[in-house]
Amino acid sequence: MPAAIEDIPGQEGATLVEGLIAQFERDLANGRFPPGSFMGTRQDLCAAYGVTSETFFQASRVLIHRGLAEMRTGNRGGLFACDHSLDQVAKRMATYLECIGVDFPEAAPVSRLLQEWCVRAATGNVSVRTATAIRAIAGELATCDTFDRGRLLRSMFQQFASASGNVVLALLYRLSTDLMLAVSSDFAVLTYSDVPTETYVGLAVRLAEAVISADHDEAAFAYQQFRDALLRRQGSQRAPHARELPMTSFADRDIAARDLPERLAVHILREIRVAGWPVGQKLGNEPDLMQRYGVSRATFRQALRLLEEYSAIETRRGPKGGVIITQPNPELISGTALSLLIGRGATLEMSRPLLVSVLALGLDFALSMQEQSATVIADACRKARLRKGPEGVGLLTSAILTQGRVRELDLIVRLLGDLETGLQPEAGAVDEDYAPILDELAKAVASGDRVGGRCAIAELTQRYGVGRLPMAFAAANDRPNAA
Repeated sequence: MPAAIEDIPGQEGATLVEGLIAQFERDLANGRFPPGSFMGTRQDLCAAYGVTSETFFQASRVLIHRGLAEMRTGNRGGLFACDHSLDQVAKRMATYLECIGVDFPEAAPVSRLLQEWCVRAATGNVSVRTATAIRAIAGELATCDTFDRGRLLRSMFQQFASASGNVVLALLYRLSTDLMLAVSSDFAVLTYSDVPTETYVGLAVRLAEAVISADHDEAAFAYQQFRDALLRRQGSQRAPHARELPMTSFADRDIAARDLPERLAVHILREIRVAGWPVGQKLGNEPDLMQRYGVSRATFRQALRLLEEYSAIETRRGPKGGVIITQPNPELISGTALSLLIGRGATLEMSRPLLVSVLALGLDFALSMQEQSATVIADACRKARLRKGPEGVGLLTSAILTQGRVRELDLIVRLLGDLETGLQPEAGAVDEDYAPILDELAKAVASGDRVGGRCAIAELTQRYGVGRLPMAFAAANDRPNAA
């Protein structure tokens, strides 16, 4: 029997709604409501927790938009604990990154790295059924339009990720795909190109066949050619930042998404991103927004449900209510992703190689950003030597992430670091080889030796992970302000 809200300790300064939310979160975390289980009807839960229907309604909306619960209607309806899927968790992670202003130049290199991993991990692991699906996708590429071609290519790489058997890679690639869709859908990055479509499609088909036939050398070469063609297509016109793009009305936009509620949700999210509106700002009341976008109540509410599902907005009732801008809670998202990965059998063998590559990419970004980054990282190596242990490695990792300034890498590295700790509580112990590796890294970054730096950070990460990271996630006010 759950405690009544009045009996919950530490709730003196909180409202009844906040107290109920906190109690629900505790009960979910403690396993009282397993993933996918029926929590109860509105009447049952109001009686169990000793609250009114209005208090329950407001608290349940918060739980729903945080991704902890879902409300189902009908005879067997009620509040259910969420049983998260890879797609749901990846979408929430991508929405968080989009909300804090991650753009195309930040996302594209991470996407390419994960694509390469999908090819490498899938080669030699493709089943007959998956091979049939990949060939069917490849067969459609030449006969479809640009939008469908992009969708098919994403599906092909998702097949690669699934074939790898690596649930960590599968989640991260879905995250990357969702983020790239969000930040590049408004950019004309594939409009003009000196790479003919038939050449581009031919390279994709060649890549698919190499992966299916388990030819590692051919797959690596085919992906390199495919990636180079993709870079030329994307680089043929500079991708402008969202702030540089004119904002047209919803009725005038030709959005690739074909479902009307989804189109409206994409448009509202883009408005928030372009304008730089802060968290907590009111977009408007439901009738005013329906009139503004020229849609029916049913279409508008479906769009709101999509945005609430991924924690971009919430709807508040009352005189001061309306549609309010929110932001996904990064710690909650990371915790959900961590539970999902552990529940699906993630192992250190799945996560550690990815962590090595991602952190090496972070070092590349850091050394490319500004001259003083090398000095900061070399100084972090010296401090890590003095501290040793997980704290020292965590200090160095945080310095690299800070200097690299790629927020997607920050989210990925912290998730993989938390996963490593969850899978191996003693991870991060050091031995006598710790100091020499740090010395090699400091020497490499000071002399501008990128290859040496990557090798040193790879060896350090492969042995010791990322340690204990002292930096917190980006705060809610990291959303860029309007110009």
